[in-house]
Amino acid sequence: MNNLEITKQAVMFNRSRSNLLLVVAFTTINLFLFITGSTISFLFSAIIPRVILMRADALAWSHNNDVLWLGGIVLAFSCVFIYCLCWMMAKRQRVWILIALIFFSIDAVVFTYFLFIGLAAGIFELFVLIEVAFYGWIMYYLITGTIAWSKLRHVTPQQFAQAAQDAGSAAATTEAQNALKNLNPDDEDDKTD
Repeated sequence: MNNLEITKQAVMFNRSRSNLLLVVAFTTINLFLFITGSTISFLFSAIIPRVILMRADALAWSHNNDVLWLGGIVLAFSCVFIYCLCWMMAKRQRVWILIALIFFSIDAVVFTYFLFIGLAAGIFELFVLIEVAFYGWIMYYLITGTIAWSKLRHVTPQQFAQAAQDAGSAAATTEAQNALKNLNPDDEDDKTD
């Protein structure tokens, strides 16, 4: 793999991580908005934590049991923590982007299930298209990040260093320079067999 290709894959991987961070941020904000009883929410967030919190709220209200509510909050934030953990760990061991893709794919399946239930019930609003676009956007970046991880697995630390040096001396974008600086070429999961 040449230096230009290494740089391209590093940029794609970092973009994938950045978009994963957006999922973490918007989902966290939505959970806090729901907990505080706000009537507004962001569309751009994972659905499983929202569903958990809504179900916990309904169960706690019907059973008059605050423990169910607190358990739902813990479980919902645990889901967000998994995404956050994937984002943090992917900087050191790039295989974590694949784990994030798996979890977000499960979330996308749950979203699709609720989408079809809503469509079957005749419920369709414009925000649903925006939500579908969001899922497509995140899936695209997680898939390209996973592909980039796969391609970068066989790059040696010397090749990374050369690509970073070339990006620093050439008219490379700041994004490309930062992408090469931020990736750890000595990851355990990136060793060739």
